[in-house]
Amino acid sequence: MSDREIDDYSVTRALLRLSSGKPLDGLEAEASNALAKKIRREPQESFIPQEVTRRSFSTRGLNATTPSAGGYVIGTETLGSSMIELLRNRTIVTAMGARTLGGLVGDIAIPTHKGGATAYWLSELAEVTSAQQNFGQILLSRHRLCANTAFSKQLLTQASIEVEGFVRMDLRVIIAIEKDRACINGSGVQGEPPGILNTSGINSLTFGAAPTWAKVVDFEKEIDSDNALQGSLGYVSTPTTKAKWKTTVKVTNQAVFLLQDGKANDYRFESSKQIPSDRVIFGDWSQAIIGDWAGIEIVVDPYSRKKTAEVEVTVNVMTDFALRHVEAFCASTDSGAQ
Repeated sequence: MSDREIDDYSVTRALLRLSSGKPLDGLEAEASNALAKKIRREPQESFIPQEVTRRSFSTRGLNATTPSAGGYVIGTETLGSSMIELLRNRTIVTAMGARTLGGLVGDIAIPTHKGGATAYWLSELAEVTSAQQNFGQILLSRHRLCANTAFSKQLLTQASIEVEGFVRMDLRVIIAIEKDRACINGSGVQGEPPGILNTSGINSLTFGAAPTWAKVVDFEKEIDSDNALQGSLGYVSTPTTKAKWKTTVKVTNQAVFLLQDGKANDYRFESSKQIPSDRVIFGDWSQAIIGDWAGIEIVVDPYSRKKTAEVEVTVNVMTDFALRHVEAFCASTDSGAQ
């Protein structure tokens, strides 16, 4: 979609028509039909292009009467563009350099070269030994990520144009946070892709006690030993670990700390509450791949909450996560903030 089409697209208008039992029309209908044709699948009700929400569905009900649930954005004096947003977990994976493959249609197989030829020193007439090339592949397949929210009809019909931006932002952010969490700590069961911490084959180490300079350097050593010390390298942990490392000295009685000026061991360090149990991850984040399939599917239910004049909306996105080289990551088995 062009920038002008994205600006003209209205999520609230689409929700109002669907909640009234009417089919989409105009730009919203054209965008949904184009996506359905591209991915060769009809939606239950409608598709929203991902680029629309990138310029925002959650588990919160919004209405026009209750101030904290939507009323603050009603009226001509509302500064919607200056809305005080909800404090949420920081997303970290893409910020560290993970690659995103967008607009996917079918499942994806990425070939990998896992073993090469071997060189030998031989005498003049000795016969060289054959070496078999070894290949594998990384598979990306659709995993369904869902969220549910509710909007009052009064909000959708009375709100200022700023609410359109708020709805887009909220839809985008809540999906992005859960996708990021799954990339870090996805279980690999019940539809969730396995995240970094649950991917077989990554390097690991155990602090066992308070963090030390030697342990911090060991993360680098583990990856360097696998020839994977390159690319977008950096440490990720929690705010608690960050505070611990900023106050832990490298050498006793010297004011030089494990974490200084945003770097640990000369590598970038970022913190987020997305990381469980204060664990620490170090690696080449460009080796992480996020697959996004085209479109966001929405289903509007005007009946379940009809007594409160609310429209319930369910959103579905298809996504997956994988590591190109598992050797490019090292994670602690315990807390880095002991």
